[in-house]
Amino acid sequence: SGYGINLNKSLFERLITSKNFPSVSLEVQHRMRPEISQIIRMCTYPELIDHHKVLNRETIRGLDNKSIVFIDHPNMEVGAEKIKNYHKNIDIALEEPNSKVNLFEVKMVEKIVQYLLQQGYETSQIVVLTPYLGQMRKISNAFSEGSLNILISDLDRAQLE
Repeated sequence: SGYGINLNKSLFERLITSKNFPSVSLEVQHRMRPEISQIIRMCTYPELIDHHKVLNRETIRGLDNKSIVFIDHPNMEVGAEKIKNYHKNIDIALEEPNSKVNLFEVKMVEKIVQYLLQQGYETSQIVVLTPYLGQMRKISNAFSEGSLNILISDLDRAQLE
């Protein structure tokens, strides 16, 4: 549906592609490691330039000189309602009934953060980003039970400060 008025596109995409709305693209990025920005260049922004301050970051301790790791797993996320029905005593916030949660990833994030702490990182140096509010709350609950003060958000740190 949306025939003729592009309802299958986001408002942002409709504005940018309309040619009647001024827009600019990011030219120099100041946050991502070059290994990550390279992926962005291949997919979306071929002209993207890395600012010099991101070029010489030290490798992440404990990751065998790797700066980026992808983890593939077969565990799918489910909606909060399904989790409530299938798993008793799961405290998913139902204020976000359309949110998603992946319980496998919640546990995996918890283990990764514990591993990074064992490598000598401070909790103030770790940020966990997640796109789903239900997942964010579940991760936050997991860390608060272990009394870890980790910043967990669906926004990046600059937006939070």
